[in-house]
Amino acid sequence: MNTIQNGFISKKPSNYKPIFQEDSVILNDELIRCSMRKNQKNVFDNYRDDNLVIIQEPGGSGKSTTIKFICSYKLLNNLKDKYIIIIPQHMIAKSFKKVELVFPNGEIIYWDIANNFCEKTSNGKVKELVDFIKNPIVSDVSKSIVNKVAITTYQSFGFAWDKLNKIEKENAIKDVGWFFDESHRIGLCKDGPITKVGNIINLGLKKQHLNPCFWLTSATQFRGDKCSIIPDEYYDKFKVDFLPLDKHWEENIHSIDSFSYDFYVYKTNPFKELKNALNDNKVPTLIICPPNNGKMGCKYTFAIKLKKLQKMFMGMM
Repeated sequence: MNTIQNGFISKKPSNYKPIFQEDSVILNDELIRCSMRKNQKNVFDNYRDDNLVIIQEPGGSGKSTTIKFICSYKLLNNLKDKYIIIIPQHMIAKSFKKVELVFPNGEIIYWDIANNFCEKTSNGKVKELVDFIKNPIVSDVSKSIVNKVAITTYQSFGFAWDKLNKIEKENAIKDVGWFFDESHRIGLCKDGPITKVGNIINLGLKKQHLNPCFWLTSATQFRGDKCSIIPDEYYDKFKVDFLPLDKHWEENIHSIDSFSYDFYVYKTNPFKELKNALNDNKVPTLIICPPNNGKMGCKYTFAIKLKKLQKMFMGMM
């Protein structure tokens, strides 16, 4: 048994055959323990005590893991009563699943989210989200950080926000810390908010005495979007972490020294063409697929299908 320092016990499975990497331990394709990458430690060292932060880093740089480290630190230091992570799609909740976090000082914290409002709940996820926002954490579970964290979608948050009165909305800013994943979706424009998420950020920034805690993450600039995720007059209130793409490759992509590329044209979905590509190329293959107007479903579902396809061809090599 492995005793975690905040009181949790992590049991090792009987088939415990971990894969040890530089900054992580993987078991049966699942991440079970991770330490900070260089870019994550930079965010932790420079911004962990700040409340208004924008993280702009490429896809795959570990922004979700950075949120887990920052959120755990803030909870352990009682900087807010509780925290809510808002994501655009329920599938993204998998990025925030349980893991043991190894902090730079060697402390190990068990991360998990007890309040997953991306899934169906007994009393309805919007109602339970409203209750989580409005009500204090009960004393018998208040010592556990997992009970002080919730995750929900932008859509569910919008429904919950509409059910709060003026005082409850202000308390939601004062008592709760907020992390907005894929924050280019928040909908805060020069002329004002056009979404409920934009509404809470707009309100919090106008009422600084409420001590708002808003952390925004996005990789949209690395996908060719030249627009700022929020207007300049709001942007200037935030501290900004920016990780250039070449630095990300230098620090985090250690398995690719050089590569060549080609294009494959597909119509509805790419799997027929991908089978041909994998059959033709008996070498490690990096596949990047444009979304084709959402016809392939979300990127996580696509990645699962692609992983199965790659395993099939690896077995034939």
